[in-house]
Amino acid sequence: MFKKIGGSCTIIGLVALTACSTAPPPIALLPVASPSQIPTPAASPSLEIPSNLMAAPVADNSYQDALVTATAAQTISGSALTKEDWTLIANQWQDALKLLRSVPKNSSNYRQAIDLLPQYQQSLSQARQKSAAFKEPIQKVDRSFLPVENSNSFSMPIIKKLDNIPVVEVTFNGQQRFQMLLDTGASRTLLTRAIANQLQLTASGKTTAKTANGIIQFDTVELQSVQFGQGITNNIVVSVGQDTLSYGLLGHDVYKGYDITLKEDEILFNKRLTR
Repeated sequence: MFKKIGGSCTIIGLVALTACSTAPPPIALLPVASPSQIPTPAASPSLEIPSNLMAAPVADNSYQDALVTATAAQTISGSALTKEDWTLIANQWQDALKLLRSVPKNSSNYRQAIDLLPQYQQSLSQARQKSAAFKEPIQKVDRSFLPVENSNSFSMPIIKKLDNIPVVEVTFNGQQRFQMLLDTGASRTLLTRAIANQLQLTASGKTTAKTANGIIQFDTVELQSVQFGQGITNNIVVSVGQDTLSYGLLGHDVYKGYDITLKEDEILFNKRLTR
């Protein structure tokens, strides 16, 4: 129920009585602060990122490992002698290429790695070609060191002459050749001390011989074989001369059983036929 009283109305309800007016209430104005009185907002603290968390080039070992592997391949190339060597070199270049390709893009060495790829690829191709085309060298057999069967007739070249005595090349123990004087007047073979030392022969006894300087005592050594041309004498005891001897003497005890003929540039050996 509403009842108007003058310029206001009274609402009578069950609970409370409220007075109201038809005119709106006055608006209370708040005091306005001057610009100088407006506080300045506090500055927000700046966010600083620790230097160890900032983006930086990735440190990796792939590039350095690639350089080390490539250096090893180049070193082996300088002394490669077999197919296996070139296969190993090719494998080294292949490993170096894999290492280069594994360098991360954010690595400080990435650009250098990319630049080296064509060079390493070319080296790999060359090593593979050499490995595929490589042929093992044929080992030449020096047949002059192989045992020979005594021939009925053969010749030996005369290398030179000293006081009209021919110098020939003789092989001892199937190992080394030495120049010896073939003196038809010598009955026993005599080695120089240098030849005995190179053959590593040890004195096995003593012997005496009559020479132009009188009777002299010599050491004796045993030779497994003496090869002269196509002739060979096995298991023979010979003498060793003094240190001043320049050439050894090839005596009759080596080529016994042969008749020899001296020519200008060769010596002919003809085996005597026994009846």
